[in-house]
Amino acid sequence: SYLRKLLLWPEEFKEAGERLGVTWPTGLLLFGPPGTGKSVVVGAACREVGAHLCTLSPSSVFGSFVGESEKKVRDIFEAADDLVESGKSVVLFFDEIDVLCPRRDRSGPFECRLVAQILTLMDTSIAKVVYNRKIGKRTGVLLLVGATSNQNAVDPAIRRPGRMEKEIGLAMPDEEERVDILRIYLKKIPMSDEVSGNMAGLAALCSGFTGADIAVLCHEAALVAMEREGEGEGGEVQ
Repeated sequence: SYLRKLLLWPEEFKEAGERLGVTWPTGLLLFGPPGTGKSVVVGAACREVGAHLCTLSPSSVFGSFVGESEKKVRDIFEAADDLVESGKSVVLFFDEIDVLCPRRDRSGPFECRLVAQILTLMDTSIAKVVYNRKIGKRTGVLLLVGATSNQNAVDPAIRRPGRMEKEIGLAMPDEEERVDILRIYLKKIPMSDEVSGNMAGLAALCSGFTGADIAVLCHEAALVAMEREGEGEGGEVQ
């Protein structure tokens, strides 16, 4: 995936990048309807390459007291900076970034202050990585990733070069992708031959489902199978 490349290439192609004067992208914005797996994609990429995931979301940032939100944001950035300076790869993930960083021309004073703070912290963190890499000091990879269902609601400054300059849309899964998702979520669940041999038919019945919808469906099927097993009727998804 492109996200995986952004995490690995700065180190894998370090010499070639320096020779060719390549400036590695600093971040990307994932957009698409709710439930299309934006946060799942980010988590999977981090696990695949062994990167640390530092997440900012409305629920983890917004507080009731004056200055509380700003402190929480600052603490998360500092934790990410410490990991990067120790040589670790880090994804700084902004879930629901349209809520965290809404357009300032449509926001109140609090939102405007928070967006300004996040922009400053982004620039400072990226500048540290660039400088340390330039002087040959040990540094990891820092990647800024945002997720939103409405990219046009995000403050335009977030989407400028040097921040989240690349944008990738995640669409509703097609039939082949729904088959793959079903297989992932049903992997550990016993299935009847009728179900396991007709995944394409099951995927067709899930037309219009998001990845999250399919996950819920499989979870419900597992609960039904467990109940049937408890009643002595067999514990398979049918």
